[in-house]
Amino acid sequence: MKNLFNKQDIFSLKWKILIAVFSLSIAIGVYVAANYLNTEMTRAVQTARAELQNARTAVDQIEQEEATIIEYIGRFQELESEGIVNAEDRLLLLERITEIRENNDLFPISVSIGEQSSLRLLYDPTESAPGGPIDLNATELELSLPLLHENDLTSLLSELLGSPGLFLTQECSMNLNNPSITNYIMLGQHQTAKCNLLWFTFDVEPPPVEAAFF
Repeated sequence: MKNLFNKQDIFSLKWKILIAVFSLSIAIGVYVAANYLNTEMTRAVQTARAELQNARTAVDQIEQEEATIIEYIGRFQELESEGIVNAEDRLLLLERITEIRENNDLFPISVSIGEQSSLRLLYDPTESAPGGPIDLNATELELSLPLLHENDLTSLLSELLGSPGLFLTQECSMNLNNPSITNYIMLGQHQTAKCNLLWFTFDVEPPPVEAAFF
């Protein structure tokens, strides 16, 4: 039987097959490489998006913290201007009471200032970044004065509670100096009033040892 292919044809066919196999290998390699690059690019894009989201979250958190700091600074400045976060100034308090008395033409006011007691304030357990220690200080005040009429006591308390500082009225009492008197046309010290108050201040730099609260 006669061979249909001579050596040259077979050699040429082998080269064509080799070229086809080589081309197919290149095509497969290009496909695999392209698929790998596409996967890596997709992963890189996802990573970049995640990093961008993290950066945006961090920026938002910084902005929120900044707003919180500004808010608390404003509140602290308000408290400071009210004299609440400052140390007790008993002389200033006495001067203020004297000024109230003069402004309202009151009888002399007797002032008794007790000892100061303190309470260490606790932060919320969920607070991630609590600040430094803060003590709430409380001092008992006792005010007593003769009254021409009840409005004298109202004027005293109204101006004192409305002045800088944090005061809490605990109780007040009024007694007639002479219960037998029925004619109040004559000016005089018809009644005597006594009030007990608490004077609060905050200490933002307290001593390390906690003191017992009243």
